[in-house]
Amino acid sequence: MDLVVLSEVRWGYFRTRKQFLLSRFPAHWRVFFAQPPAFGGDDPWTPRREGNVTFFTVPFLKPGTRLGPYNRLIEWASGRAAVEWAGERQLRAMLARLGVERKPALLVSN
Repeated sequence: MDLVVLSEVRWGYFRTRKQFLLSRFPAHWRVFFAQPPAFGGDDPWTPRREGNVTFFTVPFLKPGTRLGPYNRLIEWASGRAAVEWAGERQLRAMLARLGVERKPALLVSN
């Protein structure tokens, strides 16, 4: 069974209950943890694995960042749509590359 997690918190930023639970899933579950980018952070655009969890970075629409140009871009509907399109495209490509089953279980966290 494959589980795809769309998280607002990065896998290695700090351990929440979510990370503790996901890292303890049974071995026959494959967990794929999509995390938002952190500017200036160590972004694993190439997937990394910790136990049965594979984590990777994909673009997310994130309001209220410290980057003025990005904030101005997403104020426009077309700018938001472009960021959302890029994020979805990147996520779909990564999941296909990782061989995630066609209809995985999905966990959205915020």
